[in-house]
Amino acid sequence: MSLVICSNRENDRVNDSDGSIYEPFSFRNDMSSTYNIPKDAQVGLHSCKINLNGTMTLSGNEVFYQYFGRLIDPDAGEEIELSSSQPIGTPLSEVQYKAGRAGRFEDYDPDGVADLVKQQMNKFIFHPNLKDKADCDVNRDGTTNEFTGYSFNYDQYADETTSTVPLVAQAWTLNPADVVSLNDGNPRGLRSEYPGGVYNGSNPEVTAFNPLLPWKYEVSGTEGVFTSVARANKDGPFSTEMNAMINTALPLSLYNGQMVVNFKDVNDAGLDWVVGLSRFCPDLGQAQARSFAPASYDSARGPDAKDELFCDYQVRRYDNKLYLQHLAMNSDPTFDTNTEVDATFTKDLDYFDLTGSTFTELYDLDTNTDLFEKVRFTAKGQTLKVEMLVADNTPTVLYSFDETHTKALQLPPIHQNCWCLHPVLAMDSDATKSDGIMNIEVFEGCKDIVDYGWKSNSQRSGAFTHMGWFEYGWYGGYDASQGELLEERFWFDQNDTTSGPNADGQLRYASVPSSGSHRRIGYVAGTDGTGAKVAGFSEVLIPGVSKVYPSPDANLQAKLGFNQPYDTVFVHIGAGAADLGVQFVSDTVPVFKSGQSIFVRLTNLSQRSMNAFKGSQSQIIAHLPRFDGQAETGRLYYEPSEIMWLDLDNAQELKVSSFDISMVYVNEQYVRSLTGQTIVVLAFRKKPKDA
Repeated sequence: MSLVICSNRENDRVNDSDGSIYEPFSFRNDMSSTYNIPKDAQVGLHSCKINLNGTMTLSGNEVFYQYFGRLIDPDAGEEIELSSSQPIGTPLSEVQYKAGRAGRFEDYDPDGVADLVKQQMNKFIFHPNLKDKADCDVNRDGTTNEFTGYSFNYDQYADETTSTVPLVAQAWTLNPADVVSLNDGNPRGLRSEYPGGVYNGSNPEVTAFNPLLPWKYEVSGTEGVFTSVARANKDGPFSTEMNAMINTALPLSLYNGQMVVNFKDVNDAGLDWVVGLSRFCPDLGQAQARSFAPASYDSARGPDAKDELFCDYQVRRYDNKLYLQHLAMNSDPTFDTNTEVDATFTKDLDYFDLTGSTFTELYDLDTNTDLFEKVRFTAKGQTLKVEMLVADNTPTVLYSFDETHTKALQLPPIHQNCWCLHPVLAMDSDATKSDGIMNIEVFEGCKDIVDYGWKSNSQRSGAFTHMGWFEYGWYGGYDASQGELLEERFWFDQNDTTSGPNADGQLRYASVPSSGSHRRIGYVAGTDGTGAKVAGFSEVLIPGVSKVYPSPDANLQAKLGFNQPYDTVFVHIGAGAADLGVQFVSDTVPVFKSGQSIFVRLTNLSQRSMNAFKGSQSQIIAHLPRFDGQAETGRLYYEPSEIMWLDLDNAQELKVSSFDISMVYVNEQYVRSLTGQTIVVLAFRKKPKDA
């Protein structure tokens, strides 16, 4: 008997330079000289050493949660209502989970689980500066290469310098009258059939009606151009007949992201206009003759509404005056007795009452003595800065976050419902005035998000995850009432001026620091809106059921290797100012077991066996039982008590220059859960005469 020792590498350390012929489940050993096998020989397995990861069985019911917001201190009696964020349910098997097919079991090795977790982390994080920046890595012992747990990484975009002009194909109307029939016999098709204000459908009834919208959006050079078309027929629900659009190509970066819009042309024409930032409402939120708005929005609530137009934040000209407005809620039942108490509405912010303001009253845009031509929004974490610009971009501050502002003079924080903010442009028009023009000169969106857009995923799959959290709830990704409940918290309620950490009805706002290391979103906003102190605003990983961060169906605590239901303890990735990542690490080693038998296959010689399961001949030479002593995974050694010899049926001596080894399951698929070093010792002998 002679032995041949085969191995894919010299030890269990993983070498990134190893090629495919050195995989632990499939490898080839080439020899410098031929190996002679005598005629009428037999082959068998002498022994085998493998490093087996084991597998984890997932049923489609597995869910963990992710959170990005103010850290909650239960020891201080704090609850989630102190946050402007909500934990986000993240199913591991989204398709099964959404399709109601949970219970269809699938096995994953540690790398497979990591890939799945990474995929779902990125789908469900929803904050634009975290989207597609998450990762899950398998941790291994540096010496033995044995699995030790996982690292969960969250990085951030810092897109504050790159302008990404919104695309034509993602510009949608905000006026329902543009696309729905108002019982006037003029059907106008679907909203999705009007990208950029131009009809691209095929309905002959709509085509015959000449379905041109009263506006169009185009990209010219480095700018987006919004043009309002003069029209005599002013039917529709908007009392001011505003031609309005939202562009959902990309969300604004909340890391110093800017939007600059030039309104000079339309202002010189004496037309009312709006420049705003808003979440996207994919469908009509109320009756057909109302607005594209959340179900909780009531445009008639409160005294400040100018029309039906919905926006989270907006600067506008109305009746020749300059207004700054935002979405709000007021729980006072006497505030407006004609509508629901918790309905959201549009509220004026009296910028001229701000400390240090250069304005003493509503600015007159008709005379426009300061020669303003542009509006600039700058987003820093949860804060917004709003400025009016002249032709050379010299700014005059309309509003800037200041922690000393009273609640009535503070823009609400950029909260989870409106993490994904998009440009809104609107202007008035009638038959006697020339077309108005507004230009998006700068829009700094999170340009590296993959396939962002409300129509980028199939509705049938339920995979509406390349959009904002609010939009995902709109499509049924979660109970949409969570979004409404979020906006009923004290920090959004204009009637509450006593709750919160400072007993003034406000939150501490997270911002982006201007100095120091790790300049990531998650700092207390100072007077200048930049901040310098850690706010306790961060990512939280929630694999188990937690009352602090509500996660009622989370069930991955043990499978992801955590001792507690949530983890707020992270380490920074890197040490520089631009190193924005944080990392969470498993507390324990998740348990993976070997769920299937493994077989050794020798593929370049002439032995034959029968795999009855497959119904065909095979080149399998040995079976490795599932259990070897006490070990099920890790470094395993197998030596049969008696070698099973297989005939090579070689009438002549064989000269062999290589040995091709593979490790397979009973269906002869590769055992990809193997890692590190695989050793197979082959035994050869001349067939006994009495055999």
